[in-house]
Amino acid sequence: MGLVVQLLGLCIVGIVVVMVIRPALVRDLVPSLTQGIRLYIVATLRLLAGCVMIAAAHDARHPLAMEIIGWIAVTAGLLMVVIPPKVMARIGALTEQLTDGLVRLLSPVALAFGGYLIYAFL
Repeated sequence: MGLVVQLLGLCIVGIVVVMVIRPALVRDLVPSLTQGIRLYIVATLRLLAGCVMIAAAHDARHPLAMEIIGWIAVTAGLLMVVIPPKVMARIGALTEQLTDGLVRLLSPVALAFGGYLIYAFL
């Protein structure tokens, strides 16, 4: 299970690379992920990722932290399903207002998160 969490962390690091090189691509992609069937796909992926983190937490360097992160992911996935789709679409549309500089400025946070997921299971 830890390997799956590390692969998730690696995917997040890859997204960060795209955030830095082509911030407009990420900024324009997010709104489409909060509409239609894609919203439920993303919610399901968050739920699955959270469950994997919770299940693997006992093998992590910081089990409590990993379990908390897992529960946050599960909660976020559930909220995506409970919040009305029109509201989720408006939330996703907010990312279109971000400047390239702000997307790049936020990238170290995502990098740290992805890096931690990798580190936690080394």
